[in-house]
Amino acid sequence: MATNKKIERALRGPGLFEIIFGVILSVALGILLGAVHLALKPVVIVKEKELPKDAADNSIYRPVYYVEGSTDVAKSQQWKRKQQILIEGQAGEISLTEEEINAFLAASIRVPAAPLPAAPAAGKPAAPVPPAPRVNVRISDSVFQFSMPTTTSLLGLDLPLFLQLRGGFVHGAEGFTFDPAEFYIGSLPIHRVPGLAGWLIKRMVAAQPPPQELAASWRKVTNVALDGNTLKLTLP
Repeated sequence: MATNKKIERALRGPGLFEIIFGVILSVALGILLGAVHLALKPVVIVKEKELPKDAADNSIYRPVYYVEGSTDVAKSQQWKRKQQILIEGQAGEISLTEEEINAFLAASIRVPAAPLPAAPAAGKPAAPVPPAPRVNVRISDSVFQFSMPTTTSLLGLDLPLFLQLRGGFVHGAEGFTFDPAEFYIGSLPIHRVPGLAGWLIKRMVAAQPPPQELAASWRKVTNVALDGNTLKLTLP
């Protein structure tokens, strides 16, 4: 009987269920490989004045550009004083520039150092050492951009990834939270998958939560506004 079924199957080919399952599996595998390819695809690093006019094009095939926020030390001298004002909960408005926020991030968030390049072979010049990736904020045209390097493990390999989020702030049950209109991992647009961006942000915050006293003060903030290239916080 079993032999007859095998002969019948060989003559008729795969059944409808097997065909549908095979198609679904092929599509799922293709989507997964495409997502991995885009996540590992490097962004195009440019200066603000070099941004092309079509940088806001929403096509999934367009290059993803990245402009780093300023880290000018001369413009970030007041960040510790403003942080203390926020922690103490002094009433009024605090204006923060991207330089001040980046100075705070540089002192608060540690990114694992990149491995040193292998020693060059005899007679060959040493390869240039790329700049170390860092957590960074940029504020431009009332849009808040947050970016950071990270890694993920895939098949036993540690793969470098670059996260880039752009958006504003919304008020919720636990105070103001960052609400990105755009969320990229490499060149992969995470924001196109409903709910995924919010879930990933919660994972990021849980992995490296802010200092408790700063988080408590943030919950007291009554208004968060983006004004040009400045973040303004209002305390009661």
